[in-house]
Amino acid sequence: MNLSIRSRILLVCFALTMLFVGAGMATANPSPSGSQSYRISDITSEQSAESFQLTVKGNSLPTYTKYELFNPLRIVIDIADASLAESLALPLEYQQGPVSKVTGKLLDDQKPFVSRLEIFLKEDLSYTVDRHEDDIVIKFSQAAPEESGTILQKIDVTNTSGKTLVHLVANGPVENYKEGKLPRTDDRPARLYLDLANTGLTDVPHLIEVGSALAQIRTARRDNGLRIVFDSGLNTLFDYKIDSQDNGLLISIDEATEKNVSPPQKEMRSSATVSPQPTVATYAVDTDESSSPTSPEQNVAAPGGAQLGFNGYNSQRITVDFFKIDLHNVFRLLGEISGRNMVIEESVSGTLTLALTNVPWDFVLDVVLNLKDLQKEERFNTIVISPKSKAFTWPERASDKLAISTDGMNGAMGGDALSIKQRIETPKGVVEAKKILQQGNEKYAAGDFAGALAEFEKASTKWPENSQLAKRIAALCLVQLGQNAKAVHYAKVALKTTPKDYEAALQAAIGLANMKKNAAAKQYFDLAVSNPKPSREALTSYAAFNEKNGDYLNTLLLLSKDSELYGDSMETILSRARIYDKQGDKAKAAKEYQTLLLSGYEIPADLLRYIKGRLSLSDNK
Repeated sequence: MNLSIRSRILLVCFALTMLFVGAGMATANPSPSGSQSYRISDITSEQSAESFQLTVKGNSLPTYTKYELFNPLRIVIDIADASLAESLALPLEYQQGPVSKVTGKLLDDQKPFVSRLEIFLKEDLSYTVDRHEDDIVIKFSQAAPEESGTILQKIDVTNTSGKTLVHLVANGPVENYKEGKLPRTDDRPARLYLDLANTGLTDVPHLIEVGSALAQIRTARRDNGLRIVFDSGLNTLFDYKIDSQDNGLLISIDEATEKNVSPPQKEMRSSATVSPQPTVATYAVDTDESSSPTSPEQNVAAPGGAQLGFNGYNSQRITVDFFKIDLHNVFRLLGEISGRNMVIEESVSGTLTLALTNVPWDFVLDVVLNLKDLQKEERFNTIVISPKSKAFTWPERASDKLAISTDGMNGAMGGDALSIKQRIETPKGVVEAKKILQQGNEKYAAGDFAGALAEFEKASTKWPENSQLAKRIAALCLVQLGQNAKAVHYAKVALKTTPKDYEAALQAAIGLANMKKNAAAKQYFDLAVSNPKPSREALTSYAAFNEKNGDYLNTLLLLSKDSELYGDSMETILSRARIYDKQGDKAKAAKEYQTLLLSGYEIPADLLRYIKGRLSLSDNK
């Protein structure tokens, strides 16, 4: 969702009291070139019977990235614009608790500089990473299963006689378990899950790829037991049978017939408009569901809500949650995960918000490329990223030309020559729509927004099921053209295709709010924040809407949810201060204004004068 869309409704609320608040005010404070604004002075630990906690001590508001890597299992925290105190002796080693050691280093080839902390784990436990004022707190739950509980020792998977057999090998029979099934939806495969009560876990992989009627198996701790999730590789849930064994459970899964296998996915294209500046610079990347309570409802979704079979994608799976992250940081992270060299063309720029769960890293890369209208060229373990409008030619010699020969293939491939079984034709209307979209993109790039709208609408008539296009039209109408009614119309078109498209719901809500249709706007705002993890744009826009309409209680609740999920930003701190001011609670307002002054954000001069004036009035009283 583009920030400038949100700024339209926010400015409606702020205009009468704070005319100087602009879209650029929420940019995180950049430090001077070559300096570090966040200094890590110490890393402390606390051990109790229920939890283990690490606290990274800092001296200002931290901006960080977190993600998880395996072999060995570890949490990686990259802290932007940060340095390590000379008195901090790393690595730190721990004899007790789930952490074995903590290492740290300065990545001085990054701009801004990045300090990387790696927290190596002895075992898989659920954990949280939160910001507490100037510190980063990593807390692990150490709730153990009851002593009488069962221990899952390993998971054996074998294929035989048209069946896939999954043996959950334990140190005894598994008698206390709950079975559940979830049908396939637009954003997740069909699933079987088993909740095993009072069950512990040894060195069992978090993710086991199978690739048959059973696509994969995932394990995660849940309360004092385990949850085992079986993702189907079919259009529907596979047929299965569960048998108790003396040493665990045996799940027998019938393999797919050809007609039931999910068809190959067509290439997906989508586009989005991204604001040139982020509201905050904090983002997160998680590579395992066990970092939070695991639920079978967690999504594996493609842009536009298409179900993913991941045909052609066989790389390591990751979970990403990018919020207004710089594109170069995205490609840097994917390069580290994949082991590929990444070369980024100098004109590639911008930010990205994206959340995908348990998907191959190269699928994430393709989604990013499609969203930002970029292309990739790959050779010799190197990926070159550039705009689609620019051609890239590899250095090449005549002898480098490759040829494919089928000689000898029959023997190597069991007598079957290489062949193409099926060709998927792109519908004529879609082909025409893509040509029209290209014309619209050119007009948009040239600043001819009215002309771009005409082309996009023409393309939409030929490709009506393209919800991403409908949302792009809605964004164009809201941001560049101020056509609220048309924006609402196309947002509703997107919602017809994907009823739980939270981004489209937010577009409809903002358009309706701009037209003063508050009752209808509220309904769409409610839908926009009904996501288990609503976007920051949805939360802050709904908060601004409620503030404008005098509903201060719900405004504060939304701001609290926003801070809980994404951490405080300049905007959320300022909004709380303003609400307390309106409620007459000068002490709370002054505390929030003081927090903003100490937050490290770059505060515009006119806003700084306003805050100091409010604090002065509070002191006089």
